[in-house]
Amino acid sequence: MDYLEIEQRTILIALTGSYGYGLAMPGISDRDYRGVFIATQPK
Repeated sequence: MDYLEIEQRTILIALTGSYGYGLAMPGISDRDYRGVFIATQPK
């Protein structure tokens, strides 16, 4: 699967880590994401 195919099959993206908990520090913290996508059938 390429990036475009994964993006088109994504059903959930969540912001996690310090930004998700509201503890981020400007200029220091990065953004962490988790997600779920629907995979294709194995060939």
